Amino acid sequence: MQVCKYCNELLPLSRFGKNNARANGVDYKCRPCNRLLRRDYFKTKGGVITDIYSNEVKSSRERNISPPHYTKKELKLWLLSNPLFHTLYEEWVASNYTSSFKPSLDRRDDMLGYSFDNIILCTWGENFARCSLNILNGTNIKTVNTDFSICIDYTGLEVTCSSIREVVELTGLTYDEIWENLDNTYMGFIIHEN
Repeated sequence: MQVCKYCNELLPLSRFGKNNARANGVDYKCRPCNRLLRRDYFKTKGGVITDIYSNEVKSSRERNISPPHYTKKELKLWLLSNPLFHTLYEEWVASNYTSSFKPSLDRRDDMLGYSFDNIILCTWGENFARCSLNILNGTNIKTVNTDFSICIDYTGLEVTCSSIREVVELTGLTYDEIWENLDNTYMGFIIHEN
């Protein structure tokens, strides 16, 4: 049993997270308090910056592009010196933390990594809308970075398309149908991402 330093409740050790730096091996705050503290932290400007930087590092790894060309500290200084960041943050708070209003960064050129000359400050909703529009236009490098080959199953005829939009126009399938059935026979087509 241990007393949580935040809620002051006496709780079993199983209600605490691990902390190898402490003598008893458990954290000084219980899991529910830890969750609340993390939630509250990610609503602060520092938490938003941490979230943005962590997502950039993660997406760089997933997309096999170079990691951000700046440190988290440099990004923090850059964002905090930008009046637009403060405006977007205040609008997000005023919206009661609606995710589409959350400050975000988008890359100008999806072929390049995250660098100060290749990022623009926007809301998450604007970032998502821009991504969606690029998908519709077949120009979203983040999602569509290769050609597609379409094999018409019953004839063996194969066609190469340079964008998912071309695949949609040629087959009449929806974007969801294409992504969900990639490399499978669907409606007489086999679609491969090259």
